Amino acid sequence: PISEEDFVAQYSSIRPHVRPELVLIAEQHGQPIGYVFAIPDLLQARRIPTISTVILKTMAVHPEHRGSGLGGLLMAEGHEAARRLGYRRAVHALMHENNFSRRISGHAAARDPSQSRSRRVEKRRRGAEDRYCC
Repeated sequence: PISEEDFVAQYSSIRPHVRPELVLIAEQHGQPIGYVFAIPDLLQARRIPTISTVILKTMAVHPEHRGSGLGGLLMAEGHEAARRLGYRRAVHALMHENNFSRRISGHAAARDPSQSRSRRVEKRRRGAEDRYCC
């Protein structure tokens, strides 16, 4: 994990491109326990006028809630939010070597190896969604 100061410094340049609909925060008892945020593929915007790809950039789950399915739920909800906004593809940019969130992308790739670097945005629901508020 990175500090809040480092996070703000790293992402301040993309702030104008962040869409609130693509920033999801999971809470339990009024406290944040996980989040995911995505941005439109700004490099795609340089090539073509319509952006059809979203980058799922950062996902985190509080250590006490790891293994509960919250990370998968957040990613699924991120995909759903992107689909509602008209994006057709999502790229998981969760590349830090020791990052637990990489496993979630890996699980998706195991289901369909052709989708290991990017996935079509599709509507999905998880049974765990009633346990958390996003």
